[in-house]
Amino acid sequence: MIYGFLFITNASDTVSRSYLCTGAIAINIIAVTCVLAPQIISEAKQNGIYDYQKTLPVSRVGILLSDLLIWGLLCLPGIISSLLISKFGFDLNISFSIMSLLSVLLIVFSLLSVGFAIAYILPANIVSLVTQLIMIGGLLFSPIIYSADRLPIWTGNLYRYLPFVPSSQIIRASLFSLETISIQQYQI
Repeated sequence: MIYGFLFITNASDTVSRSYLCTGAIAINIIAVTCVLAPQIISEAKQNGIYDYQKTLPVSRVGILLSDLLIWGLLCLPGIISSLLISKFGFDLNISFSIMSLLSVLLIVFSLLSVGFAIAYILPANIVSLVTQLIMIGGLLFSPIIYSADRLPIWTGNLYRYLPFVPSSQIIRASLFSLETISIQQYQI
């Protein structure tokens, strides 16, 4: 995805390339947690898998935690490959620390919570619509893979209330030290 956007956008400066690299990580997490997970969970609800799991001698919290763990692990290949491409393909410096690891885990858990809420609260046909809107909005119209100054002001105001842009800002700040962030990004 990073290389594809590199050809489309013709990103030649370091800032544009850093947005592409960090945005790829954020979009990977959004795609797994807020698009793929709700669609599969909604389908499993329709097929009766969750009704069956309720009959098993496992607590519902245990089932939920195992789902969270599995979906969190499914984010890892995209995160790791994006980090490798960022380091070796674009020569960006990656700063690993406990804070960066905790930040990524918090982002994954938070967006999984959003995805699970979408799957459990909404009917199946609405889940498909909402997840596609999230993917199109997250991929095309949110300042994740490009800077916010390219969008109209009202769009920036809208994204302040959604968790996607602050997630990408936290990734840029904690993994690549490209931005400074405040506690407000963690609160959304």
